[in-house]
Amino acid sequence: MVEDRKNALLFRPELTGESKDTIPTVQHALLRGLETVFQLEEGEILAEPMPVADARTSFLFYEATEGGAGVLTRLVSDPDSLAEVAREALRILHFDLNVPLPAEASGLVDGDGIACVAACYRCIMSYYNQPDHELLDRRDFEARSFLLRLARARVTTPQAWSRRTPSADARATVSSDDITVAWLSFAKTRDLMPDVEPMEIDAQRIPLVWRDHYVAALFDDDPALATKLESKGFDVIVLGRDEAVWGERSSELVKLLGRSA
Repeated sequence: MVEDRKNALLFRPELTGESKDTIPTVQHALLRGLETVFQLEEGEILAEPMPVADARTSFLFYEATEGGAGVLTRLVSDPDSLAEVAREALRILHFDLNVPLPAEASGLVDGDGIACVAACYRCIMSYYNQPDHELLDRRDFEARSFLLRLARARVTTPQAWSRRTPSADARATVSSDDITVAWLSFAKTRDLMPDVEPMEIDAQRIPLVWRDHYVAALFDDDPALATKLESKGFDVIVLGRDEAVWGERSSELVKLLGRSA
């Protein structure tokens, strides 16, 4: 038995039609769009139908290569990435995007000299999706409509109020998950990406940990948790929740990880 951990993103489209071709077409069009936009080799990102292929209501993207490229994090943290991927997916489906996006899917037209009918190896058919070949159909109206809506979309993340008391800080702050996503976006460009698997100590989750270097980072000053980490031999850095100070606060982290500033 082999156990592995991968970055993953569950994608559940809100569709109203009953065509069996819609979700497979959307799944593989977005997968090809991801590969193109983020310059990935085929097979670095894969997708599995959920819950099963014969009753597919969603699909799970996952980074198949060792370490991953951080693409799925960027997809949900960058407001414009998903729209860019959807536009590229439409282009891969042979639609002419050298003109403004049409208001309706019926306004999408093929580029010059396109001979593809439903799908081909120049668009979304590949070695990896052979079981879905008979389901792939770029003519599917709802698949086109959904991708067109995504091409105009912006990703937003829900905001949450801080759990601190009003006297400590009355301002709204992002939730722990959102602040972690923001940090990962910050860290990606600075070679500071933490371990994929968070650490847990007494049911407390520490998402930013570098086990090989015995380093952990916290967003809030938590002396009790810091003491627990230090008792295990970890150096602890407090980053704060204000992104404006992360550059300064990370200088010590850079040194502990032996990275270049």
